[in-house]
Amino acid sequence: ATKTGKACAQTVLGIVNTGDASIDSAKKAGDISLVSSVDYETTGSYPFYGKTCVVVRGQ
Repeated sequence: ATKTGKACAQTVLGIVNTGDASIDSAKKAGDISLVSSVDYETTGSYPFYGKTCVVVRGQ
């Protein structure tokens, strides 16, 4: 079965940044060692707030 891992980072006014939207963090979150796909999800209202997530699928 394919596993999914997700990692996100947020920014407020481009000043306060939190989280880790790296592929490595998403792999760890999904217990994935072999990546088959990487997708990005971005939401928010620039420049006030933004959220970026990396979604990794694999084995």
